[in-house]
Amino acid sequence: FFYWLFIIFGLFLSAVTFSYSKVWADPIKFYSRIISLSPNSFAAYNNLGAELEKAGLREEARRSFLCALSINPNDVIAYNNLGKSYLKDGQFDKAIKLFKQAIEKDPHQAVLYYNLGIAHKLAGDLTASTGEYEKSFKMAKKLIPWDSSIYLELALLYRKIGKKNEAVQELQEGISIDPNDPLLHLNLGLLYKEQGLPSKAINEYLTALRLDPNLAAIYNNLGVVYANTGNLKSALFCFLKALELDLNYNEARFNLGLLYIQMGQNLKAREEFKQIPE
Repeated sequence: FFYWLFIIFGLFLSAVTFSYSKVWADPIKFYSRIISLSPNSFAAYNNLGAELEKAGLREEARRSFLCALSINPNDVIAYNNLGKSYLKDGQFDKAIKLFKQAIEKDPHQAVLYYNLGIAHKLAGDLTASTGEYEKSFKMAKKLIPWDSSIYLELALLYRKIGKKNEAVQELQEGISIDPNDPLLHLNLGLLYKEQGLPSKAINEYLTALRLDPNLAAIYNNLGVVYANTGNLKSALFCFLKALELDLNYNEARFNLGLLYIQMGQNLKAREEFKQIPE
């Protein structure tokens, strides 16, 4: 009797364990279960919202973030997550407002300034948002000066508004922090090209290629500098390599067409131009 009771009890425990393992394997079910047991857990609502967002259930995710904020109005993580949700949806004004509210509650979180800067950047009104954009990333840089992506964002802003020397300085500082980031070298190469410094541009592009030989944009931009300096053979290699990596890279195809004209191969140029959608 006791033997069979032991087996039945063991099977019961196994069934319970299997049931809960299925819950634990699904993060949405897992956090929903925690909320059912602890309905005032703002952290559980926040985590549930993050998982719903990952699953593409945006409206449900936002409701969960709002529940977290109703329980704890000082939860800056929920503000940040809700702001990012609106950012992905193109609702930049709402995202900016939420990031600013979070910063008011905790002005020492670099991620909030970073996301606020991105929101201003994506808002598209450069004249109105440049000051806020710059201010946000400068504050993020002050809080986490070791994050090279912030230097890149500032450099992109400065390049866009014509402050190229400031952009170069930001990229050089970023490279001193992370010399293995190909995007820093690529963008520094672009600035050197625009400043009429082809040798420096080529050096940066070659460094970027050593770090990431599969980035088509590097080959395309290197090809432009080679073409402008008369090294047509190297330019041809670069444009062809860019298209090998990305067959739909129309800018590289257009540059290849121009190069063929420069080389006197008009038929080949025409074939390349034909493949570019109007």
